[in-house]
Amino acid sequence: MKRSIWISKDHFIYSHMKSKQKTSLFIFMIISFLFCSQLYAEEGKAEAGKWSLTLLGGVMSDDTLRDAALFKADYDYSHKFTTLALGRELVRWKSDLRFELEGQVLRHRGAQKYWEFGGAIIARWLSFPWDGYIDTSFAVGEGFSITSEKSVLEQRRHEDSSRFLNYLLFEFTFAHPEYKALSLVARLHHRSGIRGLINDVHGASNSMALGLRYEF
Repeated sequence: MKRSIWISKDHFIYSHMKSKQKTSLFIFMIISFLFCSQLYAEEGKAEAGKWSLTLLGGVMSDDTLRDAALFKADYDYSHKFTTLALGRELVRWKSDLRFELEGQVLRHRGAQKYWEFGGAIIARWLSFPWDGYIDTSFAVGEGFSITSEKSVLEQRRHEDSSRFLNYLLFEFTFAHPEYKALSLVARLHHRSGIRGLINDVHGASNSMALGLRYEF
C-alpha cells in the first residue's frame, strides 16, 4: 500500500511539471546514461550490429499527436505498458541513412490489461554535428498495430476505436561515441485510424516511452 502511494505521488509530481522541467529531467537522464556508458567504453569499443533488441516502458495519453510531440500532452499513469522489440537493418544509404524492420510485443497494464502487437518499417537518420560527443539518431516508422481488445483510453475521448490501427513512431536515440551498441531510447508511439481511413476511427492514442536498445 505504501509503495503504491509513493508511486502515485511521483506520477503526480511529474504530470504537474512544466515542459522546461520535463526537458531538463530528460537531459539529466541522457548525461547520466552517457556517464555510465563511459565506464564500459574504457574497456573497449562496442560497435553496433545489424540486429537490435529494445526494451521500453511508457504511459499513454488520449491527447493529440501535436500535443505529444510538443511535450504538452497529459499522460494517464494508470494506462502504462512495457515494449519488447526486435529490429533488423535492411539497407543503408552511405553513412547517413538506414532502413530497418521492427516487430513489437507490448503488454499493457494498470487500468486495463491487454496485449498489443505491431510491426513497422523505419527510416533512421544517423548523422548529426555533435555525434563526436553524443552519438544521436532520429527515426520515423510506419506500420500497423493490433491489440487483443479495444483500448478503453482510446474510446474515452474519441467516439470509437479499433483493435487494428495504423502505427507511427518517432524516436531519438543517444549513445556514447565509443560504445554505440548500447543506447538510450525516447519514443513517441502513435496509434490512429488515419482520419477515418481505417475502421472509421478518427484519432486514438499517443504514448511516450523510454528505454534501452542493444545492437548486435
